[in-house]
Amino acid sequence: MKRIVILALCSLALASASVVMGASGVQGLDRWDLTQEIIDARAANQQALKAYSWTQRTEVVIKGEVRVLRTELLRYASDGQLQRSPMGEQPQQQGGRGIRGRKKASKQQEMKDWAGELAGVIAAYGLGTPGELLDFITSAALTEQGASLQAEGTAVVVPNDHVIIWYDRQTMLVTGMHVQTTHAGDAVDLEWGYRVLDSGPSYIERLGISVPAQSIEMTIENFNYMRQ
Repeated sequence: MKRIVILALCSLALASASVVMGASGVQGLDRWDLTQEIIDARAANQQALKAYSWTQRTEVVIKGEVRVLRTELLRYASDGQLQRSPMGEQPQQQGGRGIRGRKKASKQQEMKDWAGELAGVIAAYGLGTPGELLDFITSAALTEQGASLQAEGTAVVVPNDHVIIWYDRQTMLVTGMHVQTTHAGDAVDLEWGYRVLDSGPSYIERLGISVPAQSIEMTIENFNYMRQ
């Protein structure tokens, strides 16, 4: 039943998680210039990734049991739209009749609505517009460690959330991101892991989503990148 979670969230692995920084704590960094560098680097990286196809594997674990396992081949079409093709046998949703069937359908709709709202919260942490980036830059604390920058902020998307983003100072591309947030009163933990292809582009290698109160653990992995 709770496989509905995967339908609403699996596309999140494809969204570019923005890397943002604050001028606080590091001398000589102009927040306007940093914002533009981030925007330019992200756009160029996303364009480069459109030359690839890859495999995406999604797993949902509920109360310690693997309930949903999905594998797809992803690629961008000539019009720039992302296309998904199932690979192998996909899990089938069980139907039902009568009162039980209607109750099950109602629960599935509730889960779908819940997951869709959570997907919106997660997507918001991409900070995809210049204004959103600049807002974060204004208040985030920035620590420079060699070639890496760590940006840390709170109340970025919802009250009392906590966001940490690691950023490669040379390429201006994100290398990792961790978010502690809430949805419908439940604590949600999000962690993005990134990897750089030999040819240059960076991609989200893994997105982990944990909702302890719902006993839900979700993992989305991207791999086998091949030039089209």
